[in-house]
Amino acid sequence: MAIFFMNNHFFRLLALLWAAFITIMSLIPGNSAPETGLSDKWEHGICYMVLAFLFCLGWRKPFIGGLAAIMMGIIIELIQGGMGHRTLDWLDAMANGAGAVMGIAIYLALGRLPLLSRNRI
Repeated sequence: MAIFFMNNHFFRLLALLWAAFITIMSLIPGNSAPETGLSDKWEHGICYMVLAFLFCLGWRKPFIGGLAAIMMGIIIELIQGGMGHRTLDWLDAMANGAGAVMGIAIYLALGRLPLLSRNRI
């Protein structure tokens, strides 16, 4: 079964769980986060790419999904700015936004594939 024919509620749940994971990882002390071997900006970009993609799959509205991911990234960075053990970094916010745009682009590109299209006959 193609991913576009799966239940929206499944992807909504995944998106919300992924958003919770990002929030937890973003607000715990930086030295408590697991080491991935990637640069900080790549980690941000990949996490928000997945988040925007899941939002798009769950709600089928790429603009809203991307905007939600971008806003979440900005809000988390602002919260980090007020914490003693984290800092606000606008470059992180930009990496979040770039990742969200990539997630939307992947969603739109996959939607054009005949096998995955909702308009399949």
